[in-house]
Amino acid sequence: MKQNSSVRIFINYRKDDTGPVAENIYHRMTKVFGEAAMFIDEQNIETGEYWDETILTALESAVLVLAVIGDKWLTLHDAKKRRRIDGEDDWVRKELEVALRHGKTIIPIYIEPAERLEEENFNHPNGAFLKDNLPKIQGIAKVNSRSLEKDLHELIYKTIPGLGIQPLLSHEGAPREIDILANYPLSVQPDKNKLPAPYVGLRPFDTKEAFLFFGRDNDILKLIKKIESADRDNQILLYHGRSGVGKSSILTAGLYPRIKTKGWEAPKPRRRNREKGMAADLLELMEQTDDFQPRLFVLDQVEEVFSNPWEDREKEIADFQNALRQFRETCEKDRLLLSFRSDYFTLVRKILDDDNIPWGELELFPLDRPGILQAIRGVMEKTSLGEFYRLAFYPPVLPDTICDDVSKDKNSSHVTPLLQYQLDKLFHKAAPDWEMTHDPVTITAGHYSDEFRKESLDALLEDELGFLKNDWPRHTESGLALDVLTGYITDQMTAAERTDSDICAAYAHVADFASFFDYLKNRRSLLIGTASADGQQAARLAHDSLAPLLYARFKNSTAPGQRAWQVLEPKLNDLNKGIAPTLISPEDLQIVQDGSQGMRRLPQLDELIKASRKDAENRERERTENYLYIFNSFCRRGH
Repeated sequence: MKQNSSVRIFINYRKDDTGPVAENIYHRMTKVFGEAAMFIDEQNIETGEYWDETILTALESAVLVLAVIGDKWLTLHDAKKRRRIDGEDDWVRKELEVALRHGKTIIPIYIEPAERLEEENFNHPNGAFLKDNLPKIQGIAKVNSRSLEKDLHELIYKTIPGLGIQPLLSHEGAPREIDILANYPLSVQPDKNKLPAPYVGLRPFDTKEAFLFFGRDNDILKLIKKIESADRDNQILLYHGRSGVGKSSILTAGLYPRIKTKGWEAPKPRRRNREKGMAADLLELMEQTDDFQPRLFVLDQVEEVFSNPWEDREKEIADFQNALRQFRETCEKDRLLLSFRSDYFTLVRKILDDDNIPWGELELFPLDRPGILQAIRGVMEKTSLGEFYRLAFYPPVLPDTICDDVSKDKNSSHVTPLLQYQLDKLFHKAAPDWEMTHDPVTITAGHYSDEFRKESLDALLEDELGFLKNDWPRHTESGLALDVLTGYITDQMTAAERTDSDICAAYAHVADFASFFDYLKNRRSLLIGTASADGQQAARLAHDSLAPLLYARFKNSTAPGQRAWQVLEPKLNDLNKGIAPTLISPEDLQIVQDGSQGMRRLPQLDELIKASRKDAENRERERTENYLYIFNSFCRRGH
């Protein structure tokens, strides 16, 4: 008997009805999908094996059950003149019941002249479960036993691959498409006892999740080849793409785990640290010497030199140019990759050109349709992962529908984060307890409802803020949630890193802030935890694409916290420019007071607020004294 854990397609049939046809289907499909993927009892149960145990094990492993139904499937009787389908020990019915209860995909194949099953065919009590389920499943009708290859062509080459079961041969008989990254195997492999969910949501992929990173094979190969073939004039590679296109994931989950297997030393990518500057990061990497292996250094988010600059930007740039020259002089066999957003290409290029430092270039473009489909189906198509996750989509064309909908997003660079967010949400909608059970999962059209399909990044944000409002209504309605989240945005509308200690200090005046902040950090679609350069706990937005969306909501909000910010922001700007801000009016002071629990504390404005309050009190006292003077004068004249 084969190892039943490898079974992907289980053939259910009644021997005296469609035995020869079912075996013909089995042999034809074995040629396409391989013997290990197929199960039929006559071929796969050997003498001495427990028949029922073997059947149930194969059913548990299978993704798809093909129910081969002929015109005698319902009417065949046993020795007591009872329909076999109604008998307690009818394994044809029991197999289908087990498959239905375990969420397997079932496709009935009606062999001519069989008719489609109807509910009235299952009036016996033993058929109650099939009555409620099987007749509702769309099958393949009018299949002729003499033209199986023609009639089942779409099933074999479109429907079944849509379930993640890939043919070993194409319909022309050619071998399957070659894995273009086969020569660059991953340095990390899945542990079936510690499997993460198959989709990561908004956050970037981590190196340990590289085996789940699909859709970018061509881009990964291009990048590796560019690095391997680089000459001295291309030793420094400018790697850029639009915001949200997925550069960080390609570096950490695509490039690094593969290039390490080809003899390269590859320290973890460095994201610019504002306090240290890029030069310090590069020099630290260069100190990690290796006399034998070539090294690949990556500096990520280089655009932050401009989007989140030092007080002395020119000095940071000059220091970086010196470090680049030193790299060129001392690290001849090594490569340096500078990763950044495409809209900063001219500025980053200028850093190198101004110092006559040669460079090469590679641009990353948004996912195309084949890449999107691979990102959806990859976990099913890769044999080892398919066996671990046992994930399927039903109907099989559902991934194509998801692909079409995601591609409608007007900002094509947002396809990657939106796709991963939706897939993660769909998976947990279909299997909310998967982390505990690891049961097989089928994502259906019912999970992918019309309402779900309308989601975009903006709708995602609306959804997440809705959760916040339900769980923390006071801190959301005050504007606090938006105020905290916009604290993780740079002036150039990208994600900024903030230490937890800085955030907590800025909101120390807000009641319950520690609990609220802990909750907020666990909303993985909004914030992801990081570690600062000095080892402190920190966080940043889950994706750069969220920054402009959050900021737009912040600017348009009428919550007390945002109204208070609208009063104080001009004063803060004046102060930063060295201009003495004017006093705050009593009306605006009241707005600031009302919004204090919905915004960060601004200690640099404490003196202004104190002076404004004192001025308001003086004005009120003078106004009261004037009223009393007028009133007393009137009383004296009247007396």
